[in-house]
This record gives sequence, structure tokens and C-alpha cells, in this order.
Amino acid sequence: MATFLKHEPCPKCGSKDNLGRYTDGSAYCFGCSYTERTNKYVPEQPEDDVQRPVKLPNDASTQFEKEPLDWLAKFQITDQERLRYRMLWSREKQQLIYPLYGKDQSLVAWQARNFNPNAKGKYFSQGKIHDVLYFCGKKTTPIILVEDLLSAIKIGRIGIAMPLFGSEASTHLLMRLKDHCKAVIVWLDSDKWKNSHDIVKRAQSIGLPAMSVFTNLDPKEYNDEQIRYFLTN
Repeated sequence: MATFLKHEPCPKCGSKDNLGRYTDGSAYCFGCSYTERTNKYVPEQPEDDVQRPVKLPNDASTQFEKEPLDWLAKFQITDQERLRYRMLWSREKQQLIYPLYGKDQSLVAWQARNFNPNAKGKYFSQGKIHDVLYFCGKKTTPIILVEDLLSAIKIGRIGIAMPLFGSEASTHLLMRLKDHCKAVIVWLDSDKWKNSHDIVKRAQSIGLPAMSVFTNLDPKEYNDEQIRYFLTN
């Protein structure tokens, strides 16, 4: 994986330092989106990368069955939080859905936790969910980066957290985060320690102070007092 090398002037918009140069020769301007891949200009939105409309399952609603409600309760997620974060349930697909909306309230992406035992994976996503900056909690710093929305909700009761909807964070994403915070803490599941270490190194390489937290359990499995302890000690 290519890593950040240095800042350069952008040949397209003329910015003095918005162009990030990477070790494989590629570059990206965080001002105008000018892109180079192996020293070749690539259009901002290639024809085969056009974003398709994001649509929820036809039967997605706020009418929940017992199984997903019990699962949320296991992690102390309240009914008020379920409503605040607009969670939905698809009975047909057996999916607990986390919809993500933009500033204009348009649906930009969503992730579902599968409850169907025959599903191919635990989670299913639509839209460019890994490009979304979705903050939970108070406007403080540092921002705690976690894998899933429930962990972000739990940590957001104390500070501010952002779900990565996975265990990766690109340099582009971290550069955008620099506009929102002065530092980040990476708190992933215990089996993703290497991913956490890689994210910290990538953040530090672009001048964003970062550190990681390691625990035996996923953040959402701890109560508020335990989360506060891990973040302050």
C-alpha cells in the first residue's frame, strides 16, 4: 500500500501544498481533486466509477422485530438512540439498517447488520460508505475512530467518535479529518491491532497526531464507565 510522502503544488488549481505525493508516484489534490496514478492524470470521476443512486430495501421501516431489539439492548443501545440515528429494519432481508444522510438529508450510504444465518457476511453496505465522515457525540477532540456505528454511539456519550464501517482508513480520509480535529485515537477490535497500528502511522505521516487503544473486547461491549476509563488512562 502506498504511503504519504510529501506535499507539492497542484498543477491544476495552483495550490502551494494541497497536492499529496505518495511513494508509488501517485498524487491527489485535496483542494480540486486532481489525481495522478503512476504519473498519469485520471479524470475526477471516471465513467466506470459513476455513483449509482443509493436505495434502501423496499420494506425498510421503524417496525422492529424482537431479535434486532434484543441485540441492540445487549449493547445498552437505547430506544432514543435507535430513533436518533434513524435505524431501520428490513423483515424481508433480516437486516438492521444504519442509513447515512448528507447535509441536504439525501441518503448517501447505508450499512446493514445481517441477521439472516444464510447471509454471506455479517455486514452489507451500499454507497461510498468508507468516504463518509459521520460523527457521533459532542464536538470535542480527539476523535475516536472505531469500526462500527454502535461503538461510535457508545463512545459518543462521552466524547466524539466516528465509525470507519470497517477496519481501514485511507490517507485521503485522514486528510479530511484534519479539518475537524487536532488528533485521533484509533480503537478497533482486538483482532485488528495491525490495522490500528497502520492507521496511526498513516495519520502521523500527514501530521495528524494519533494513538491507539487496545482492549480485549469491541468498544460497544463496554459500559460508559469502562469506556471513560480506557480513554483517560
